Amino acid sequence: MKLPNAQSVTVHEDLAALSDAVAQRIAALAKQSIATRGSFSLALAGGETPRRCYEKMRALPVDWRMCRFILATSVVFRTLMRSATTAWHTMCC
Repeated sequence: MKLPNAQSVTVHEDLAALSDAVAQRIAALAKQSIATRGSFSLALAGGETPRRCYEKMRALPVDWRMCRFILATSVVFRTLMRSATTAWHTMCC
């Protein structure tokens, strides 16, 4: 598979190694953002696939109180869209 815009591609041995690498990367970005901006924002996907990464993140030395987490699951998106549509129709129609 070709990834024309990728600077590099890393293949991990298994889900545990991938989860650990992603958690470490997110933690590094969080620390950098907190140091420079005072906060860090991250959109969280739902489901079982990213759960291991989130569990590993919990143990990393980051001040998670300085982070904003946005739920970005399709269920949340559908609910927000339904609510926005209802509000629009209530106010404008």
